[in-house]
Amino acid sequence: MHQPPPFPPHNDPKSFPNRPNDHPYNRQFPIVQIKQFTLSARRSLELLRDAQLFLNAVATNEAFARELMDAAQRSQTNKVIQMIQSIGIRIRPEIYFNPDGLLVRFDRLDEDQKKECCRLQLELRWKK
Repeated sequence: MHQPPPFPPHNDPKSFPNRPNDHPYNRQFPIVQIKQFTLSARRSLELLRDAQLFLNAVATNEAFARELMDAAQRSQTNKVIQMIQSIGIRIRPEIYFNPDGLLVRFDRLDEDQKKECCRLQLELRWKK
């Protein structure tokens, strides 16, 4: 014999009290405005392009990877930044490194340059 579940499913209308405002379908949501959302997506594609250039340089150019890692381990921040910019990226990332690896963070501002609209962060380890 089939037994009903001990509690009604969360989406069962009978599981809600008979108060109209408690039902999830009666909640008021703001009108959906996608302008900022789609702008963030477009700007994120620009970040992805630069991140792909960076990752491709590290993954396919052993001399570049070795020199970048060596400069980072020696805390030669200016050299690390110069090397990353030399591969053709358009957005200058923030660079952080420690003995375990490298963090590269690409940020973009919205159209009026007041608020960050999107961020892409890469964390690459070189120590097991």
